[in-house]
Amino acid sequence: MGVPGYGLRPARREESEALYAIHRAAMERYVAAKWGAWDEVFQRPFWADSWPPGRQAILVDGELAGFLDLAERPGSIWVGNIEIHPRFQGLGAGSAILREVQRDASARGLGATLQVLKVNPARRLYERLGFRETGQNRYALPDGMGGPNAADR
Repeated sequence: MGVPGYGLRPARREESEALYAIHRAAMERYVAAKWGAWDEVFQRPFWADSWPPGRQAILVDGELAGFLDLAERPGSIWVGNIEIHPRFQGLGAGSAILREVQRDASARGLGATLQVLKVNPARRLYERLGFRETGQNRYALPDGMGGPNAADR
């Protein structure tokens, strides 16, 4: 199957509930596998307090499908989050978006980095795209996965 028509646009605060539902659909099984359960009492306020500047809505064929959070860090573009609703996963939009991030970072002389739960199968995608584990934190998450040459910066 080819890459669907996808696009990015600034996420709007009034989409917070829809984006939270996407976050839960995309992450609940991995959070539960890591910590034993999805804790709505923790997750709701954490979500509400964690709206980074520049959050982008991911659209697939015009439909809200996920979100992307990027930040510039010393030497890299940090992919803080790329979350896509399971209904839209495996269609190629996430890969295409990450390749765009990598191209943009490279054109600016930067690497691209991210972190991922060990139990999240998206790790395989990141590795196929050239990211590699560079460390782990106390939650057994890689502190970052760097793209090609990220460690050289």
